[in-house]
Amino acid sequence: MKHIHITIICFIISTSAGVWAGNYDNVCCKAARYATDHTLSNTLAHADAMILSNRLYSAAAAFEKISAVYDTQLRSTMTPEGPLDLVVQTARIMCLNEAFFYKNPACADQCLLLLEKYATPARGKQWTAYIRLYHCLIRQYQSIGNIGKVLKTAGDLFAYDRAAGGTIYMENLLRHRADPRHILDVVQAYREAGCTDTAVINAIECEAIRLNGGDSLNACMKFMRTYPDQPFSVLKRVLNTARASLSIEKPEQIRAYYTWMKELAIRQPGDDAHIEYIVWLNNEQRKLETLVPEMITETEAP
Repeated sequence: MKHIHITIICFIISTSAGVWAGNYDNVCCKAARYATDHTLSNTLAHADAMILSNRLYSAAAAFEKISAVYDTQLRSTMTPEGPLDLVVQTARIMCLNEAFFYKNPACADQCLLLLEKYATPARGKQWTAYIRLYHCLIRQYQSIGNIGKVLKTAGDLFAYDRAAGGTIYMENLLRHRADPRHILDVVQAYREAGCTDTAVINAIECEAIRLNGGDSLNACMKFMRTYPDQPFSVLKRVLNTARASLSIEKPEQIRAYYTWMKELAIRQPGDDAHIEYIVWLNNEQRKLETLVPEMITETEAP
């Protein structure tokens, strides 16, 4: 009955339409299966279920009570997310953060205390619960506009876990106009750590190359050859980088970009999912034909 009850709760949470409940990812419900005490397992699952009805304060209070009542067992139980006491305390902070829209300084203080408390045992472990604390703290600082602390915390997360912290660190460095050379160094460190070389990471690299004065147009073209099937939002991001790389003093770039737009449009499937992308590519071509027709070869011009 214990496993059936927990499975039902997990299924309900995973299929919920609630955005935050989905981000919560059932962390305590998953961890409940590692608790040897039947009452503790059910109590953890019940606390998770409170989130579905937006009873965030109640859920936070439940997790706090669990931490007090089952302290010894929680500290002695290890899960793939990290020690069970860390998992429960992280869940409590996540509830409070969401309830206060990430604007409660006390929540940031609690994140910092837990990060410091578990710094030594978490080193080299890539505990998910520990990583979530970093994400909570970053959102706290973003909500109050403390850019310095956003970058510092994202950098600390990257140092703790290259894979988990890479994208969020690079995106924040770009957003807040950090030295592009530093961004490229972070990209290199990410790859050297053996992390998955995703399309988003390569899109970030294209932007950093442009900001650093490098050959970003060639980098963008390489991206399109490597990741032709990415969502429109990712492809458009790289195409915007490519357009920003163009120089009116280098007509060969204009011609290459124009030809590239045509090839990309031709290669796209004709289904509804790609119509927006095709229209965008065609509009880019028409713009060049209107503004700089002399830079397009006679065979390519309309």
